[in-house]
Amino acid sequence: MLVLARMPNTAQARSGSNGRKWDRLTLNIPVFVRGLDEFGRPFVDAGSAINISAGGALIAVERSLAQGETITIEIPALLDGRNSRITGSKLSAVTVRIERTPDGHQIGVTFSEPLVQSKLDPVN
Repeated sequence: MLVLARMPNTAQARSGSNGRKWDRLTLNIPVFVRGLDEFGRPFVDAGSAINISAGGALIAVERSLAQGETITIEIPALLDGRNSRITGSKLSAVTVRIERTPDGHQIGVTFSEPLVQSKLDPVN
């Protein structure tokens, strides 16, 4: 289960130096990025979430995506130290920033709805 959201009040939300609505969590976890290519064919690419907040994420992928593209980010189910399955999540998002890097691209996305525990769809 992915739990990130603690929506701060408006005064707290805008008081940070970067003016972001939610704090970002720096991490490096594997994700799958799903969408439609320029010919309308479905694609699935492996990537890494570099940072994530309740409102969006920065994802490293090889594929270049268009700004404004709707995608699904899938965080796969994992095993904890006791070999118990931790359910993954599928998150609908829109690309808002694309930056070329030596290894591919970094895409900034905004989630269709802020992450709160009740809004996460489990991965089967």
